[in-house]
Amino acid sequence: MKKIIVLLLLSLSICTIASEPITQQYDISELISNMLSNNADIRNADQDIYDSALDVKDAKAKLYPKIDLTLSGTYMVEPPIKRITVSSDELFSSLPIQNVPGLQNGGYMTIYDGMDDTLYSASLSMTQVVNSWGKLNLAVDLYQTVENIQGIRRNDIERQLRAELMIRLFVLDNLGKANERLFEALSIANELVLIAEKSYLAGVILESDYIDSKLGLLNLEMRRAELEKEIKSNLSSLSILTGISDLEHDQLELDLDESVLMKYRDVSYLELKNLALSSSNDSLQMISKLNSVHLLQEKIANRSMYGIPDMAIQVSAGYSTPRFPAIEAGWRAEDSFTLNISFALQTNLWDGGERLNDIKRAQSSQIRDDISYGEALLSIENVLSENYYSMQNAIMKLEVLEEKSTNLDTILRNTELSEEIGQKGRRDVLSAKLEIIENDIEKLLAKSNLASNVFMISYLIGVGPDSSKLFARRIYGFCYFGKNWHKGE
Repeated sequence: MKKIIVLLLLSLSICTIASEPITQQYDISELISNMLSNNADIRNADQDIYDSALDVKDAKAKLYPKIDLTLSGTYMVEPPIKRITVSSDELFSSLPIQNVPGLQNGGYMTIYDGMDDTLYSASLSMTQVVNSWGKLNLAVDLYQTVENIQGIRRNDIERQLRAELMIRLFVLDNLGKANERLFEALSIANELVLIAEKSYLAGVILESDYIDSKLGLLNLEMRRAELEKEIKSNLSSLSILTGISDLEHDQLELDLDESVLMKYRDVSYLELKNLALSSSNDSLQMISKLNSVHLLQEKIANRSMYGIPDMAIQVSAGYSTPRFPAIEAGWRAEDSFTLNISFALQTNLWDGGERLNDIKRAQSSQIRDDISYGEALLSIENVLSENYYSMQNAIMKLEVLEEKSTNLDTILRNTELSEEIGQKGRRDVLSAKLEIIENDIEKLLAKSNLASNVFMISYLIGVGPDSSKLFARRIYGFCYFGKNWHKGE
């Protein structure tokens, strides 16, 4: 009987487990994979590369002959050439023979039966550019450069999104830990309120002290609400980033290596600056290649100037017959075949100055490229400097907080010893624990800011200035409650 009961309980537990929905878990590699597959920015960048590749193929296609084939069948309600007849009297009058056996005077003789109502024709033409003064080859180079720019841009977008993803994960990890510590602080604050209430009723403390303890609890609850709001906000951004809908915090399997936060600790600013402003920088590469595009445009415009002819040869062949070939009888009776070879020159003599303007426009674009390059250098250096020194400050702050943490642990141990001998009370011990929690949360939030700086620096080494500025503004302002967050200050 006991075995039967055990089996029933086991089956019920299995059914219960089976009925619970299995929550999908995501580690870092899976989040990156989803981001690369689902993110709208990357998908659009992939399509831009695909479109650019098609443009290259179109440009190369112009180097080869263009072949056109036309097949047509025509039904003519009124053929242009109808039956042709002549009077026998007119015919006889022009001949030395006056009487022809079988023909009567005043009759008509059919010379041509007229065109058929149908006409079937086929034409084949081939046109080949002989000389375009290199414009077609330059166009191929131009579109290949544009395709290269799109590839660099796609790499730039992926680098940016990877950096943003890692920052979001570090922030969520630290905010989650801070939230756990905050719940501990709420439990301590509740106990402090109860102690303060008893002390106030006993006349040991003033009413203002009792009210302060309640305000401290309310401020902690307010901070917890703000923290949860930050967690939801970052989850929402992470969901958009990865394309995973309704992403929850417990779905994240975060195994983050915090040693990465110190990767630039001993690297000088000058060393990072040289890396960020090197020729391998994605943004600087894009501007340089864009300048190459405008140089090619200028060359093409110069070779399209007035009086410079494009040369081409065309070979065309045609065939027509009034009867459907190989099916209707007599289809070869009136068929015809044509073969033409043409050589043509085409040039523009004057268009009001548009081609001159094309040259000037390409030259103006090159000047703009030089301006953009200089702005890019300044912007990259500015953002790098901001993040580098913020990183150094964050590292120093963490070191101070670590020292403070050691000191607070010592204070707690001494306070607990004082409580045992009656020199201090429970309220002092709880306050000391609250100080430790406050310090721990500050360390977690400082790590979030440090992660932002570190991954921004990684991103800036080879990344454009404008996007990095926007990225910094969007990511950098994380939840930082202040030094005395539990007091609402």
